Amino acid sequence: MAIFGRSDKEAVQNISVAGTTTIAQGTRIEGDMNLECNLNIDGYLRGNIESTGGVTIGRSGRIEGTLTAERVVVSGIFKGDVECSTVEILSGGRVEGNVLTANLVIEDGGIFEGVSKRRDSGVLELKEEKLKGEKGA
Repeated sequence: MAIFGRSDKEAVQNISVAGTTTIAQGTRIEGDMNLECNLNIDGYLRGNIESTGGVTIGRSGRIEGTLTAERVVVSGIFKGDVECSTVEILSGGRVEGNVLTANLVIEDGGIFEGVSKRRDSGVLELKEEKLKGEKGA
């Protein structure tokens, strides 16, 4: 079990994967990431992320791209497409884009601008829709 800071509260992620990768504040990364662990971002990441664990975006964190994970907790900023079992937008967090999830939680003070669709299966539906759109264009 991994525990991540959450202002005055703590978010507990029950995701059984080994380890956590942390991108510290002041770090900028551009590129794709494929992880078999949890990811904690307090810096800036632009690219596509696929994780079998959870992704936590801290207050100073920012992601721009496509994100596929088991669970996503946002205290900072996320712009792009996200697909996971649970998306939690905490107070002060902001998500802009398309969300495909079984559970969307938005705390008072959290901001969501975009389109939300309910995910009923474990299939990476956003990725498949995007591929269909590229082939049809």
